[in-house]
Amino acid sequence: MLQTAIVICACAVIFWGSINVYPEGIRPYVETIASTLPRTGFTETINKGPHKGIKTTREMKAIYEDILADMDEISFDSNGQPFYVAGICPFYYLYLDLPIGTYSTWYVEEDSETRQLRYWELHPEKRPKYYYIPLYADSLCFTKTWEQEQDRIYGKLRFIQNIAECSFKKGRAGYIVKITAWK
Repeated sequence: MLQTAIVICACAVIFWGSINVYPEGIRPYVETIASTLPRTGFTETINKGPHKGIKTTREMKAIYEDILADMDEISFDSNGQPFYVAGICPFYYLYLDLPIGTYSTWYVEEDSETRQLRYWELHPEKRPKYYYIPLYADSLCFTKTWEQEQDRIYGKLRFIQNIAECSFKKGRAGYIVKITAWK
């Protein structure tokens, strides 16, 4: 009886795995499950940055290029100083290749401000020159934007304005905050 149950379970696992190999192997996770952008086919190739060489849709490539344009603007004036992103966006740090102004490239929304503030108090040399607030919720889901959540964006702006003198502007894919002095 036990052997029969084991055989049935093994067959079920093999069957389930085999029916998922085709759809998951053909379409990348980000562009099928995590994204609600139109599935127009992978006709574009990303030409620069950490995702260079990846085939994608026209819509995803346009968003990616907007992000890189904001990062290029920050890089131009950074003078090698640390940089911080208020979101789950590890590839932004890879692209800029600047010192990171945070304890980790992973982002935890729940304690992002208090924990980050403690980190900057302990490591003032890691205080960033640029603080970036992305419009996209994270680097895997370019369709969920924070733009619909203006309170979150304003909260992040208020947070940095309370601890530093700064100016900000809306970039192509987020808010670029330039810090001129720390309070």
